[in-house]
Amino acid sequence: MVQFFLFIGGEGELSSDWVKEGAWIRDLTMESLQYLSSKQALNDLRWFIQYMNSDYNMKYGIDENTKWIAFGGSYSGNLAAWLRLKSPDLVHGAVASSAPILAKVDFSDYFRVVAESIRIYSSKCINVTSQAIDKVNELIQGGTREQQVLDDKLHLCEPIQNFVNNSKYLSTLYVAITDNFAGAVQYDLSTRIGSICNVLTTKEGGEPIDRLSTVARSDGGCLDFNYNKTIANRQWIYQTCTEFGYFQSSSAHPSFFGHGFPVEYYIGICSDIFGQQFTADYITSQVDNTNRYYGGLDINVTNVVFVHGSIDPWHALGLTKTRNPKAPVIYIKGTSHCEDMGDINVTPEMEAVRRRISKYI
Repeated sequence: MVQFFLFIGGEGELSSDWVKEGAWIRDLTMESLQYLSSKQALNDLRWFIQYMNSDYNMKYGIDENTKWIAFGGSYSGNLAAWLRLKSPDLVHGAVASSAPILAKVDFSDYFRVVAESIRIYSSKCINVTSQAIDKVNELIQGGTREQQVLDDKLHLCEPIQNFVNNSKYLSTLYVAITDNFAGAVQYDLSTRIGSICNVLTTKEGGEPIDRLSTVARSDGGCLDFNYNKTIANRQWIYQTCTEFGYFQSSSAHPSFFGHGFPVEYYIGICSDIFGQQFTADYITSQVDNTNRYYGGLDINVTNVVFVHGSIDPWHALGLTKTRNPKAPVIYIKGTSHCEDMGDINVTPEMEAVRRRISKYI
């Protein structure tokens, strides 16, 4: 019995030349973006398998008994599971790593998990972060002198005084401050959380806000909070606005990162880029449609292995316990986003997980 493995790309680029200059690229207008959806991706994948089955059988030894196994991580982990769900006649099974199969508008749990993961490493680290964020709030709300102090402390690319009444720019500032925390936890690989916490807990680094600045400006440059640059990434933002939500807001209580980037900030991004029809109600209805179509966490699928790591914030939107023995879940403590798919920090425990996945396949 021949098995073919289909590795699915996700929201990231496969190659800069092919993705940006390929013949299929037309433009990024709304007329073209309407074809950018998970449903279209699944139809494309189905077409590819059918084409391979029909035209390449002699070259690759494919016949009507060939079993296709789909692999993917993160968004493409969703696609792998959903491909098995929607095309069981073509896809025999799937491995879905770090797949957030529940669409959700206000994904405030993202930074809750970020804070919890940092706290596990060092409670002092997250407490210093909270103190520093409080100081940022205090300086923004102060007068011109305090705001100038904030400019100097955070090495802002533009004076904060010009934007104290602009909620979009202020929210972008808080996102810029917290971005490296999110990246450190999501892609920890057992080193990045430790690196930022070493900076934050070392008093020689200055006051808490000084240490926060060092973490936020990992490249050593100024801290950019230009809202117009934030809304430049049209493709993935379009899918979040039309299908998934996934808005990583500061709405959780308590929030060690403050409450400077509420879900309304992200809804505003959708409407600013794609039009005023992208209201909260519209986006919510689109997200609800996604969960109805695929099933959310109640997905009715077999022969899919779901893999999640406890450090990864995206596990909050995925299956972390087996509900259906025909769709087993592997939940790995102390691992981050798609870590089971990589070749860094391959511990004996991770090798054991991979053997389990291979056994299911």
